[in-house]
Amino acid sequence: MLMSNWEDKKNDLLQRLKTTQGHIGGVMRMIEEEKDCLDILAQVSAIKAAVNKIEAGVLENYLHKCLKESLVKDNNPEQIVDNLSKVLIRFLK
Repeated sequence: MLMSNWEDKKNDLLQRLKTTQGHIGGVMRMIEEEKDCLDILAQVSAIKAAVNKIEAGVLENYLHKCLKESLVKDNNPEQIVDNLSKVLIRFLK
């Protein structure tokens, strides 16, 4: 999902979030209408996959944009490594 600039990435992430929001609404309706459990589970699985892609996109942005900016302006390698460590630990859970 590597994008050339932040605007492209932001638009892609927002579109993915809107799509995921629609899927969540669909699952809510399916539950209200007591649809087949396997169909609901399939939709929930698709939502989880979409959220994982969103998370990966935000992480990629952090690495390519935020981390680079920290390296340039903060000049505090210890803090930068600590922040990166916290991000990766959250991402890998």
